[in-house]
Amino acid sequence: MRVMNGQLTATPYFVSGAGDPLVLLHGATMSWHVWEPLFPLLTPHHRILAPTLPGHTGRPATAPVMALDDIVDSVESAMDDESITTANIVGNSLGGLVAMELARRGRARSVVAISPAGGWTSEGGAAAARAVSDGQRLVRMIRPILPIAMRVPWMRQIAFRDIARNGARLASGRAVQSLCATADSTLFEHFDEVAVAKPYVDVDTPVLIVWPTRDRILPLRSHGIGWRTLAPGATWKVIGGVGHVPMLDDPEGVARTILDWTRTGSPELFT
Repeated sequence: MRVMNGQLTATPYFVSGAGDPLVLLHGATMSWHVWEPLFPLLTPHHRILAPTLPGHTGRPATAPVMALDDIVDSVESAMDDESITTANIVGNSLGGLVAMELARRGRARSVVAISPAGGWTSEGGAAAARAVSDGQRLVRMIRPILPIAMRVPWMRQIAFRDIARNGARLASGRAVQSLCATADSTLFEHFDEVAVAKPYVDVDTPVLIVWPTRDRILPLRSHGIGWRTLAPGATWKVIGGVGHVPMLDDPEGVARTILDWTRTGSPELFT
């Protein structure tokens, strides 16, 4: 992903590595590039497929009005294109909900859902969507000054405060790329309702739900409780020191958690 003349250029997916397939799914208004810091740690152990979801930079929406099933369909199509029948699937936020739906369809060997969306009431989901949409509008307003503003650590800290505990640690170029992806997403222009997850009590796929204590988008106290009921057989891991998108704060820790789960089914704690 590159920024040229203020515009973001992106490929629709990433494929690399060897071993059991591992699908990585990003959150709303982001792209597969959010997983890049983990690739050197994961590709020696897994064949990685990291698609950008439809309605995000590098992938147009699949229909004027999309539903959750349309996004799940798109990931299934990407898996089919790569001859992947089943895979270990990791998703963050919206990607976590999509990962759980792929498990429902029998496409997941295991799931790691990081702060998964959907464990809310319709009203709670609408409030979370408004918060993300409001942030996107702000990014679009300040986009012309992003290359200059993101050179300043405290401005990176402010820009990423809702999704990362320490946004200042991001390199300025990566910060600009991430914010441009947010600005370019058309997700909210193509969704007319908030997806509410349905119970996964009949899904026998091993599921690990990971929730950061510093999540400001989907706080554990108000959004985690729904997932306790939706996926009663899931293993839980509550982590500290990271935000809603923990790959930005601690890529090594997130990669270690993924590998612990895909290899042994037993997550190791990190803080």
